[in-house]
Amino acid sequence: SVTIANSADDFSANSDTISEIEVGHFVVGNIEESADQDWHSVILEANEKYTIDLMGTDSGGGTLNDPQIISIIDALGADIENSGDDDSGVGYDSRVVFIPNVTGKSSLY
Repeated sequence: SVTIANSADDFSANSDTISEIEVGHFVVGNIEESADQDWHSVILEANEKYTIDLMGTDSGGGTLNDPQIISIIDALGADIENSGDDDSGVGYDSRVVFIPNVTGKSSLY
């Protein structure tokens, strides 16, 4: 028999997430089930260049085989152009380089 523990989701899948990352820092999360998405927020400055790496097994930074950044939503609620990525990092890891147009709290997922 198999027993599955009922574990709570570590980060919500919406912009109300409790995960707030400071620029230059990192966060570790868990994907509890196949449809799970962990959203994180960060304060970004307009016209500054940012790089976000989502690391998995290929870089030794996590346990996902093919992590993907779906999108980054700016402080006004709009998707930041070209902010999604799959496989631009090490191996199958994801890396996004972008410049937001507005200053404020952005969400990435």
